[in-house]
Amino acid sequence: MSPSPSLEELLCGQAPINKTTHKILDAAERCFLRIGVADTSMSNIISESGVARGTLYRYFKNKEQIVALAVIRDIRDIIDPVEKELSRYHSIEDKVVEVFYFTVTEMLKRPLLVKLFHQDSQLLTRVGITYDIVDEFSAKKTHATYTAIKSAGRLRPGVTSEYFLDWYRRQVLSFQTTPATLNENPQKLREYIRMFVLPSMITDS
Repeated sequence: MSPSPSLEELLCGQAPINKTTHKILDAAERCFLRIGVADTSMSNIISESGVARGTLYRYFKNKEQIVALAVIRDIRDIIDPVEKELSRYHSIEDKVVEVFYFTVTEMLKRPLLVKLFHQDSQLLTRVGITYDIVDEFSAKKTHATYTAIKSAGRLRPGVTSEYFLDWYRRQVLSFQTTPATLNENPQKLREYIRMFVLPSMITDS
């Protein structure tokens, strides 16, 4: 039985996550949300997942590694489909709005990820998940959006890929604290993105 992939392999998409790893991570996330990350023990995760103790420790050395892989899995699940989303739309406006909408709504489906980034960033740093690591991974995917805007000749003057990534990340995270009524209404959320976020990223045609 193969051990879980390393952070580096998972970040680069070089290693798939097998069924047992998914089962453990799913169980761990439920425990983290119900009990709290600090109060969750490996025994809690074993009980929740139903895997044998030896199996858990064959895949993960400790709880910190589980937290790290759970976070990276969530991030990759959000970012990996970006290029596919871009290809579904023709106008640059629709591409930006829909990719941003997709990212925001996918984040909202992952409360543990939002909670950790907003409330316990020190824990993420301790387990090896820093903003630099996330940015390095995210840049590979958000660069597709940046390139689409630049290729269309609609990129604002002076906006580098680094600036774009930083702004994009900040905007996505800020939406996690907006009123639930906005986030739960697809039409209003899209209208909001088109009205306020889109002008910050592209120039008028």
